[in-house]
Amino acid sequence: MSERNKLIKNLVGPRPGHAASLKTEVKNDEVSEINLLHQSILQDLSNAIQSAILIGEKLSNQKKVIGHGNWISWMKANLEFSDSTAKRYIRLYENKTLLNRSTVTDLKSALQLISESKNEEKDVTPTASAVELYKKFSSGQSLGKKDREVLRVWLKEKEKSTESKLKKIKSDLAKI
Repeated sequence: MSERNKLIKNLVGPRPGHAASLKTEVKNDEVSEINLLHQSILQDLSNAIQSAILIGEKLSNQKKVIGHGNWISWMKANLEFSDSTAKRYIRLYENKTLLNRSTVTDLKSALQLISESKNEEKDVTPTASAVELYKKFSSGQSLGKKDREVLRVWLKEKEKSTESKLKKIKSDLAKI
């Protein structure tokens, strides 16, 4: 075969990784090893979340022992990670029941789930009485969805009450 034909055959022939050149047979022990490695990865991911929760528990307990005002200096002196990482670990621990019920597989997803659930909680449960909510609203603070609904209902009741009082006053004025 000439050099030219060899070159053409190499250019147009089967390439490494091409379906025609792949072995279709995979040994059973290799398949088992592949599946075992996959399970190992999944287990490691699960262990990462569980370890983060455990770190958060230990940090939370330590924070109680250290006392108010000493926490930041203790973290800087003792931890190999940032205070924001410590706060994330504590948040993971505080929300462990939510994480145990979910199917998150990595820390980033776990933290995202926690922040989403925190926003949902804000919208689901009113945090204050209608009067306090009105004060917050009047001062320009934003309210969650549920808080706005509570305030809307309360203001409508106030409006009806005020309208009936106004009618009574107008009636009394007309009699005078």
